Amino acid sequence: MAQARRALYGQTPGRSMSNSSATSNTENPAVLNSLRLDQILNKIDSLATELKNVNKNVSDRIDKLEVDLEKKLSDRLTDKLAQTLDKRVNNEIKRMNKLLDERVDTLWADLNNDLDSINGKVSSLSDAIQTVQPPDANESKRKLSAVFRKLPESVNEKLDEKVNMIIKDHMKVDQVQVTSTQRIPNQNNGSLIPGVVIATFRNEEDRNKVLKAKAGLQKTV
Repeated sequence: MAQARRALYGQTPGRSMSNSSATSNTENPAVLNSLRLDQILNKIDSLATELKNVNKNVSDRIDKLEVDLEKKLSDRLTDKLAQTLDKRVNNEIKRMNKLLDERVDTLWADLNNDLDSINGKVSSLSDAIQTVQPPDANESKRKLSAVFRKLPESVNEKLDEKVNMIIKDHMKVDQVQVTSTQRIPNQNNGSLIPGVVIATFRNEEDRNKVLKAKAGLQKTV
C-alpha cells in the first residue's frame, strides 16, 4: 500500500509538512480514495479474521457435537443391546430350566414305575419259591400241596371252586376238597400260559388221591 502511494505521489509526505500541505493533501481526491481503500482493506482483513475464527469455532463445536452424539448413540445402543441380550438369555435359561425339570420329573416317574415293577416281580418270585420249594420248616405244608399247571385264568376267579370242580368232574375224585389255593403269576409278561396254581389239601391222603388221578386231568395238572 505504501508503494502504491509512493507511485501516486512520488514520495511519502514527512511529519514536517506544513498545515497547508496537509490540508491540500486531504483535499486531494486521490489521497482520500487511498485512505478509504486502506480502511476498507483493513475492515476486510478484520472481517476475514473474524470469519476465520467463527468458522474455526463452529467447526470445533460441530466436531464436539458429533463426538458427543456418537458417544450418546453408542452408549444407548450398547445399553439397549445389553438389555436385549440379558432378556433373551434369561428367557432361554428359564426355558431350559423348565425343560430340565420336566425331563427330570419324567425320568423319576419312569424310574419309580420300573422299581415298582421290579419289586412286584421280586415279591412274586419270592412267593413262588417259598410255595413251590418251601423251606424245611414248611416241609409238612409242602407234603399237603399240589401244583396245577395251565389252569385257565379269569378275572375275579374263585380258585377253590375251580380246583374242586376239576378234581371232582375231570379227575373223578370224590370227597376231596382243597383247603386253600394260590396262583403264582407267570414271570414272562409276553407269555400266554397262565401262572401255576398251588392247592393245599387237608391231609396227605387226599393229596395222593389227586396225584394218582392226574391222568384224567388231560394234561391240566
